[in-house]
Amino acid sequence: MVEFRTLPADHPLENIPKFFEKEEPDLEKPIVPISQIGATVPEHDPQFKNMVQTVQSRIRRGAGTMQLMLQTPHEQAIGGRPKAYGKEIREAIREVMKANEVTIKGIEMPTQSLNNVSGFNHQQRMFDEEKRRRDVDEVKSAISFAADIGTGGGVDLVSFEFPRPVNDAQWQKRDEKTGAVITKKAEFWNPAETQMGMVVDARNGQVMMFRKDEKLFLQRDNQTFRDLTIKDEKTGELEKEIPEPQQWDWEHFQKWAKSKKDPYVNRFRKEHDGRDPTPEELYFYSQLDQQINQYRGSESFHESLAEGERRQIRHAQDRLAKLEKMPVKDEEVEQRIKEEKSQLRIFDKRLQDAMYSAAASRQQIAEVKYRKKQLKPVQDYGSSMSCESYAELGITALRETNSNPNAKSDLYVGPEIGWPHSYGGHPDEFIEIIKNSRKRMIKLMTNKRVKDPASGLMKDSEYYDENVTKDQAKSLARRHIKGMFDTGHMGMWWEHWKRDPKKSEEQNFKNFEQWYVDKVDEMIEADAIGGVQAVDSMTAAHGHLPPGQGIFGNVIKKSMMKLKEAGWTGMVVSEGHEEETFGEGRILYKTWEFLGGRTGPSYSPNLPGQSWAQMQHSYMGRAYSPLYMFGSYAPSNEFKLWSEVPLE
Repeated sequence: MVEFRTLPADHPLENIPKFFEKEEPDLEKPIVPISQIGATVPEHDPQFKNMVQTVQSRIRRGAGTMQLMLQTPHEQAIGGRPKAYGKEIREAIREVMKANEVTIKGIEMPTQSLNNVSGFNHQQRMFDEEKRRRDVDEVKSAISFAADIGTGGGVDLVSFEFPRPVNDAQWQKRDEKTGAVITKKAEFWNPAETQMGMVVDARNGQVMMFRKDEKLFLQRDNQTFRDLTIKDEKTGELEKEIPEPQQWDWEHFQKWAKSKKDPYVNRFRKEHDGRDPTPEELYFYSQLDQQINQYRGSESFHESLAEGERRQIRHAQDRLAKLEKMPVKDEEVEQRIKEEKSQLRIFDKRLQDAMYSAAASRQQIAEVKYRKKQLKPVQDYGSSMSCESYAELGITALRETNSNPNAKSDLYVGPEIGWPHSYGGHPDEFIEIIKNSRKRMIKLMTNKRVKDPASGLMKDSEYYDENVTKDQAKSLARRHIKGMFDTGHMGMWWEHWKRDPKKSEEQNFKNFEQWYVDKVDEMIEADAIGGVQAVDSMTAAHGHLPPGQGIFGNVIKKSMMKLKEAGWTGMVVSEGHEEETFGEGRILYKTWEFLGGRTGPSYSPNLPGQSWAQMQHSYMGRAYSPLYMFGSYAPSNEFKLWSEVPLE
């Protein structure tokens, strides 16, 4: 039976605007347009593709923005790195991008071999200036490579500048009087963390470490901090007997460092431009002072021996003079003269040995005193070396931007926010590195002479430019030193979030999310973010899921909305390559779906728009034309030829 329906009185084309008016309010507006969301591109594909092929592969999947991830360790002689790509290969990459109207806006250095620019050697536990110079030179090569193959963008490296405890980090809230961390107010805590204290010897970069739970016994009062081996300031008398050493815990050193009346601490402040000593410095100072006192005792002992030998020599000389003046020298007198001369030689030898020993003690005292002056807090030393490197690299990025014709926009360099275990992993440290690196870049460009961060001595600045004002240098520093915000690395702090036992896990996680977005606000305020690696994880462990596929999807979306509201226009790339084995292209499509909104309405008023699942499994991303028909071109299952032969 055929059913006839009455057609509408108006023409169908007249209703098209009405259909679109109905669909428009349902469309989810993108946080970031999909045209601005790219993906990371590994230097070496698991299927052994070269860099040009991996770039082309990402383009076929629809990526318009890419970040190259260098993987070859810079200690490796062959196999990759910027030195492995010659002029023609670089030109080929440029042509591929130009032909497809895409851009490479960043390069990430190989994490396993280059994860700081402070020079810290994690295996040897020391700051190595030679390593720092090699690392800086490698990043300079990457900046030049980025200029050659791209239109600009950033070069970043994950920031594991040096080890830093979580529980005793500088950003923890502390008691003003004692300097101790207020555990109740701590946002992050690692109950299994081994508490280590560290200082660095600026002479050779060697890091000296100790456990903070160790006990130390000192000839110093642990409450008044008075040295018990020197005269009392009030009575002017020494202790009648040698005092028993007192036990010192870490808390005593923390209180001592905050003392306002102790002459020892006040003398330190005068010698260090008003800076308070750190408890770590006082810990090592107290041990070195013991060595100095021991050497002083040895010096006094040998000086007294020397004085005794001098007296013996004077007496022997007097006796010898009398014997030699005797008019008659029989055999007995001759024998006595011979014995006195022998004794003089012995006394001279003893005097010489005693003087050598006293001089050696004085030498050791001088060396220990000099060593004390060279001890510096690890954070001060390490962060200053990192900022020195980033300042130099920022100037390199500036010069490459101005001189390389292929660089159509600013090149910049900076840290990628690291993991919780090292300095550079907390957002406060991330901001601090960038701000201080910019300040250092300004000084290097506008001051003829600057202080060397390692030795503290003045040196000529090789980057001084008399034509650059401080205001100009400030603007240039903000343009050429920026960091990479990795959303997954920020999420790793959830592992150490101090839970409120009165709240549920869900409520605690909401509190963590609030901390997260508050820190994003601070990074935006500091203009510290040059690019974003949008990546998720199902736990606090380091993961690489597309945004929205893990537990941090909500906070990632909020963070991106804050950046957009602030007018931020930097690079956004997906680093969710861990799910590529479950569907090629998920690194892009899932990120587009999560941050880029819907695919758009259908042009047919009666048909819905194409879903992301349909798009992901369509012909997009393929390197060849499809061998079968899609969508409206494909016949329905009910369609058959007159011969009833099925269509393939």
